[in-house]
Amino acid sequence: SERTAQALLRLETAEQLFSGLIGIAELIESAPEPHRRAAAKLFLRRLRPLLIAIARAIRDDVDLDLPRLEPAIDRASAGLEATPILARLAERIVERVRIGAKLSTPEGYRPGGALADGGSLDWRTRFFGPLRTNFTLASANLRHAVRASAVCAPALAATLIWAGPFSHWLVMTVVLTMQPFYAATWQRALERIGGTVLGGLVGALLAQMATTPLMQIALILPLSIVGFAARQVSYGFFVACLTPLIVLLIEVITPGHSSWEVVGMRALFTILGGLIAVVSCLLLWPIWEPDQVRKELRRALASHAAFAEAAFAETPLSEREAKLSTCARSAGLALNDLEAALSRALQQPRAGHHPEVEAAMVADATLRRISARLTVLRHAGAPTQAEDGAWKAWIAANLQALAENRYPLPDRPGGARSPQLQRLVAQVDLLTGTLQPGQVREAVSAVA
Repeated sequence: SERTAQALLRLETAEQLFSGLIGIAELIESAPEPHRRAAAKLFLRRLRPLLIAIARAIRDDVDLDLPRLEPAIDRASAGLEATPILARLAERIVERVRIGAKLSTPEGYRPGGALADGGSLDWRTRFFGPLRTNFTLASANLRHAVRASAVCAPALAATLIWAGPFSHWLVMTVVLTMQPFYAATWQRALERIGGTVLGGLVGALLAQMATTPLMQIALILPLSIVGFAARQVSYGFFVACLTPLIVLLIEVITPGHSSWEVVGMRALFTILGGLIAVVSCLLLWPIWEPDQVRKELRRALASHAAFAEAAFAETPLSEREAKLSTCARSAGLALNDLEAALSRALQQPRAGHHPEVEAAMVADATLRRISARLTVLRHAGAPTQAEDGAWKAWIAANLQALAENRYPLPDRPGGARSPQLQRLVAQVDLLTGTLQPGQVREAVSAVA
């Protein structure tokens, strides 16, 4: 849909903005000259209101007045010619700001709009591409679909055989609670069960106090407004408001049921449905988050190894710019996927303290710094020391070896290195020490 395309483009643009800002921070830390710091401060002061305007447009779901904003966007990177590296980073960031602004205009993300830049994909690619991606046992969506069908069909049959006025709540709970990943299912089950129990108690008390249909309808309206307004903020709070709403609606539409009976049956079916959803995700083709974190971390390491190779290639910048842009984008998307896997792992019981998850959290932050440093080197020009060629090859090879979990790691080169590479080598050492403890100590002692 158009809204989904808009959200995905915004996410990718925000990631590239974030990468550029980290690159500026890395540039200032590595070369903190007063004039460069002052120029960066000026640029960031101009950038801030632009980001606030775009953020408010996204929050309020309104269109931006792009012609009015364009002069400020053009002025953001002006006057930075004295600091060429910062100027190039600023231009890259401003390009992403302009994309983010256009995405908040009606024509910005629609087919043929300002961002289309050519035709759309043909219908075969759009139709068969997602099918090829998802019709594989490695696909979380396919596993979820098969799991949901295998569990919900018997649950539905049971509610039809042993029918009751509220038995349909069992199937609804299973369907709404079950998620593609176990961690998300566990989190959803806790929120739904907790919200149902709390909301049921509130609903029973409100039903006892509201003795006339008029009073019950008067309570339904604020519960609906508050509950659905909070849907995007907290699913548990939404369910806590939805349950008393359902209790009061049953009192109005089909009077005769005890409010405590309704609350008890809803709590029973919700707890039972939540347990079925959690157990099914445990037993039927589970996807464990530490395994997903390991997979995404290796992909992020490999993408950063390719980014390093492209950044260090001995070719003119104009010839390798396309490959650099592709590698930088792949590295950023890989880090986004890694952070999504880490977020799910922290929700999974006991997975947050898993050694691989803890190491991946450190590796994620380190890879962000490595990506920023590569972005700076991308615009800084090649170092001049002769020994830098060996160090650049070692950086890319070391990242690739970590991605493939190869042992031993490539030999650490001897000799000095330029100041431009010192911070990058230190970050690669930190990454190596996090993922393969002891390797850095052995390599450093061998060189010494």
